[in-house]
Amino acid sequence: MAAKHHRYRMEYTECGVVIDNEEKLLSFIDDKLYLMKEKPNMFQHDDYHIGNLIVKDGELAGVIDFNRNDWGDPIHEFVKVGLIDVEVSVPFSAGQILGYNNNSEPDDEFWQLYSLYLAMTLISSVVWILKVRPDELDSMMLKIHKVMDDHNNFELTVPKWYSEYQVKEERNEMEFDLRELAWFAEQAVTTAGDRISELRSREPIEVNYKDAGELVTSADLLSERILQEAIMDKFPGHRILSEENGVHRWDSFKFDGPVWVMDPLDGTVNFARNLPHYGVSLAFALDGVVLAGAVYAPDLNCTYVGIKGEGSYCNGERLRIRKCTSLLDAVIGTGYPHDPVQVQPAIERVNRLRRNCRDIRRFAAPTVDICYVASGQLDAHTESLSPWDVAAAGLIAREAGALYSHVQSVPDGIPNELYGEEVVFSTPGIFDDLLTLLRI
Repeated sequence: MAAKHHRYRMEYTECGVVIDNEEKLLSFIDDKLYLMKEKPNMFQHDDYHIGNLIVKDGELAGVIDFNRNDWGDPIHEFVKVGLIDVEVSVPFSAGQILGYNNNSEPDDEFWQLYSLYLAMTLISSVVWILKVRPDELDSMMLKIHKVMDDHNNFELTVPKWYSEYQVKEERNEMEFDLRELAWFAEQAVTTAGDRISELRSREPIEVNYKDAGELVTSADLLSERILQEAIMDKFPGHRILSEENGVHRWDSFKFDGPVWVMDPLDGTVNFARNLPHYGVSLAFALDGVVLAGAVYAPDLNCTYVGIKGEGSYCNGERLRIRKCTSLLDAVIGTGYPHDPVQVQPAIERVNRLRRNCRDIRRFAAPTVDICYVASGQLDAHTESLSPWDVAAAGLIAREAGALYSHVQSVPDGIPNELYGEEVVFSTPGIFDDLLTLLRI
């Protein structure tokens, strides 16, 4: 393995591509190479990652792509966790590492070797991408930058994503009953949804406009008040992020600690025009990780509920994504921004989707659209959204088996699960192809 690294190292030196802070990366590798001495030499898949797993009915059914098999230290098999898997699912990534270590915290030797092999893989990844897929160099460099940041330019052997996940899991277990939080969210959204439906049936809805011509009605404000009062009564110390309460610079919002993320009325135009696709959404997040949430669509008679690690449901029935393995067979949801300046990129996205999938749908209520992915009524949904659009619905989709990612990288300081710009929720069978299409 050391000889192979030296060959890649020579090719990297001559390729003309430079990894940021490469001197720290190379120094770390040189300082730790001695750890490889007398390590076990065992058969490896050597390309084991989430994209090469076969899942059937929510269970692991097999592993594909053995054509890159090799021999080496078993710990080397984990390098794709830091390079690929963590972008899709931090819990899955942490679970692989904990499972290998018999559900115990890995010792220092594991982390030293893991970080050494991952650092070496960054070098070989540059060489490989230039040879095999040079048009994807920019995407690979983004992955490499993320790994460098996770390890603080390899001053850390335990990546930040793992340390942060473990702290959050400990806090989750100590402080919160997730089923109670989900039940609270369900009761709150159904109460608010029924009240605004009643309001619309007995009096005219007052309509005003926010920035970029977006509607806000008396029903939005009534629903927000109901949700806020319920939260402040039950959880007085928790903070609230809502579409209607004036927090439109959410990118500077501090997501640490317990936060309730709400959309009091998603699909306001539909609601005002007596169209059925609208909903009320409420999610609970701790340190940026969504743990429980609910979406209620009154006119559709659908109450969606998600609990992290325990699944998602519609009217009490377990949700499962639809199996779809071809974009040509996929029906994909999308939407348009309210700001006219941002419409043209959305139109280009729609044209690209329409040329490459069976059909597209625009229901103009993304909290409901994303729940449709969870129920299998849509195969994917992609759109530029806000935290209140993706918080509850995103959890519901993920717990039903959907994968999620973003077309571009997520800015530092914003939790992945609450970042909605160019977000993608998809059934696994078309996930990679859809991302590739959207990144063209």
